[in-house]
Amino acid sequence: MRRFFTIFFLSISFSAAASSQPYSAIIYDPVAQTEVSGKATSVERPMASLTKLMTAMVALDYDRDLTHRIKGKTREELFQALLVRSNNHVAELFSQNYPGGRKAFLTAMNAKAQSLGMTNTHFDDPSGRIITNKSTAQDVAIMVSAAYSYPAIRRISTSKTMEVEHQVKKSKKKYRTVVSQQPNTNRLILNEFGTAVEVSKTGFTNPAGYCVGVVVRYKEHPYVVVIMGARNPQHRLEIIRNLYWTDIAHLLTT
Repeated sequence: MRRFFTIFFLSISFSAAASSQPYSAIIYDPVAQTEVSGKATSVERPMASLTKLMTAMVALDYDRDLTHRIKGKTREELFQALLVRSNNHVAELFSQNYPGGRKAFLTAMNAKAQSLGMTNTHFDDPSGRIITNKSTAQDVAIMVSAAYSYPAIRRISTSKTMEVEHQVKKSKKKYRTVVSQQPNTNRLILNEFGTAVEVSKTGFTNPAGYCVGVVVRYKEHPYVVVIMGARNPQHRLEIIRNLYWTDIAHLLTT
């Protein structure tokens, strides 16, 4: 019980801290590997489900065959659930099915972060649910840039929807399968920018605020844009709009 209240009050304090600080934002050039512009880029924050980009990379480093099955689902289906719907259970499933289990998976996540130069990042879970998964906009931009090199992440993360099968009861002993389309958690930005978005991942917890990491293409050049700590999904979209149509557009006209 004491541990529960400790975690509860710690979460409240992180939430208040996140809401009292300005959001972090960065534009990063993945080709030149340089920061183009930014705001509060070195502020350390909880990263929420942006974590899942690292989870996807570590899972793919281990096995890039998407036809293999885990618990009856193909890895293709699991990556869709991870990157389109941000499914926490799937993140845990990938970690548990890694050689050496969850502990080895987390070690691999942190080792990969260090190898990429993400010196202010730490992972304690594969989904981003806990507040000790922390990073900075600078480090997340490096992570998104690395994710851009994985064709599966580019393709799957930018899918606007994914198919989900449901079993619906027809009678006492009979069921029928119904297929529904579930939208991408980043649908506002994907609908706004369409095929210009080449990598996409959102994140949200109360302590982290609304986060997003994307690769957007402007006049044939890719740019990484990361937002951490936005107030709501609309605020997150407005920041991306300003960065894309003002900062990036200005950059290429000067």
